[in-house]
Amino acid sequence: DRFAHGDPHPANILYRTGHPPVIIDFGLCMELRDEVIHPWCQVVYGMSQLDHDALFSGFRCLGFRPLPPHVSDKSEEGQMIDLCQLMFPRQDPGNRTAGFEDVDRRKLMRRLHEHGTASPDLLFVLRISNYLGNLCA
Repeated sequence: DRFAHGDPHPANILYRTGHPPVIIDFGLCMELRDEVIHPWCQVVYGMSQLDHDALFSGFRCLGFRPLPPHVSDKSEEGQMIDLCQLMFPRQDPGNRTAGFEDVDRRKLMRRLHEHGTASPDLLFVLRISNYLGNLCA
């Protein structure tokens, strides 16, 4: 019931006329536990309502730890705002990503992974949210 596919894109969905779609490639999947769902909802709520307390609390509960100063010159809060851009990239009318470019996204994800500042739960949430954001854009 609380299962999430971590790589939802058209190539991982098979379509046949007269049959329901079939999801394939379960290499990146996760059972969504309460410890993930509630903070994830808190982050989305914080983003939608511009409630920084809820946003930052949600990220911390998901296992965010700030990058060390020699890696990022941004404050902990500034780094969490950057995570919002990873989760839900905004699109401008010219269909170009506003804010982070793809190179910046990949670099930040690599830094989070290399320095162990994001828990596996947070990395999973960032990946799924980014996919969903791109599908909706």
